Amino acid sequence: MGTFSYELRRTLSSKTVIILTAAVIAISVFSAINTATSSPGPIGFNNSVAYGYGSNGSYSIVVYIHNGFGQPIQGSRVIVGLGNSSTLTGTSDAMGYANFTLSGVNSTVIENPSNSTQWGLPFNYTTSRGMVNFGMLDMYSNYSNPYFFSISYSYKLPNGTLYNKSQDISRYSMNSVSVPNQPTKSALDVLYEGDVSQGSPEVLLYVMPVNGTIEQNGYSVGYSALNISEQNMTYFGTYRSFSHVELNPKNLTGSNVNYYVFALFTPSGKLLTSLGLAINTPEQGNQVSEAFYGTQMSIMGLFIPLIAAVSAYATYGKDKTLGVLESVLARPVSRKGLILSRYLANLSAVFAATFVAFLVSSLVYGIYLGNRIPADTFLSGLWSLFAASAAYIGLVYMASNFTKSSGALLGFAIGIFIVFDFLWTFAGADLIPFLITSLLLHIPSGSLQYVQSFVDLYYISPAGLPNITSLIITGSAYSTIYARSSEFVQVGLTYFNVILIGILWSVVPLVLSVIAFVKRG
Repeated sequence: MGTFSYELRRTLSSKTVIILTAAVIAISVFSAINTATSSPGPIGFNNSVAYGYGSNGSYSIVVYIHNGFGQPIQGSRVIVGLGNSSTLTGTSDAMGYANFTLSGVNSTVIENPSNSTQWGLPFNYTTSRGMVNFGMLDMYSNYSNPYFFSISYSYKLPNGTLYNKSQDISRYSMNSVSVPNQPTKSALDVLYEGDVSQGSPEVLLYVMPVNGTIEQNGYSVGYSALNISEQNMTYFGTYRSFSHVELNPKNLTGSNVNYYVFALFTPSGKLLTSLGLAINTPEQGNQVSEAFYGTQMSIMGLFIPLIAAVSAYATYGKDKTLGVLESVLARPVSRKGLILSRYLANLSAVFAATFVAFLVSSLVYGIYLGNRIPADTFLSGLWSLFAASAAYIGLVYMASNFTKSSGALLGFAIGIFIVFDFLWTFAGADLIPFLITSLLLHIPSGSLQYVQSFVDLYYISPAGLPNITSLIITGSAYSTIYARSSEFVQVGLTYFNVILIGILWSVVPLVLSVIAFVKRG
């Protein structure tokens, strides 16, 4: 035990091991954060909302430009086309608004639908993003109410019956936006559709948690079927004098509830608008596994074997080739005990770096994606890299028994990394297996023999074990080497094989190294 403790401290204090360990942990964490915060959703894209208000010959059109977080976009060029083919051009300001004012609004620009006295302004607008949007903006007879637009109109049915209607339309709207750096979580964007120069009057926001499916008469229905009122909801906050406000209600996430209904009320209790919002939608375990194997394992499968090979050279191989292999111990140690203690110290240091990188990556995914790395993914990935590390350390130890030059041994360590790791499983879509299978053996792509060849070649290289576990965990063998999941067992993609081959790669080089070191001594 004393021999191992000494060798472990010696290995962990090696500058080479420290630098490589710090590098792989830092790269893994950076990659995890980069993967977890990337999203195909609205982030990075400009979205827009258009509304208008006015009457008696004057009309205002407002186009609000914002990104996927609800944050305003300044400098976006907006072109508005009206029903009479005239156009207006403007640019969004620092608050994200492009404002247009029409004067002398008359029948040439207002559409009067058949059998109706409701007037509307047909329009389209284009932003710098290039998307053309179409709509019909109502002409309001009264816009003095700060909370509502008031509309009065009439329409006639085919039987001649005339209906006169008046309607109040809320000046407020709520939309779901993404939370910065947390793309799987949603925030609330409240927009005031009125004269933004005057700000907005006071409004009260209430919230209601929704458990499970909302059902009515045996059918699943939307949240609008709920009794939305201040009495049935919980007060969230009061807001005033804003054009728009983003709220990140992450503090509501708890237990099994992740869906909430938000409602905006006037101080007198009149409902303005409501929105159902999934605050936290965690990634499923298989999605986290795919993200992990698509980034972390590719990087760690490249660097962990390099750390193993270089650390084996720095802490054992170099001393062996220079003839200064010795250990300062409190009691004598056999040659077998010496090589085993250094081997275990090397392997423990590399395994510790791998475990820490896995653990921190899992915590990052838990924070950003709502789910940590699943246990089967964590353990299988850890085992495959452990076996690969053991193999590379054993190979360098074995080579040191037959090499007199430290430079030649270092070249061997780097060489097996380049051939069996970089070129075998990383560069050019697994370059060497591809060249052997396609160009040397002439096996047609897409055939079962093609798949079998790739899998066999993965097992031949210790660095191929992470590729095997990736194919099994993610089920991505079909897109990678055209294997259907039903054929996995047939071609050898099984955990049994991963464990068996991993044991062989861990034990055989070590046994040969020990035998050579003891006998040649």
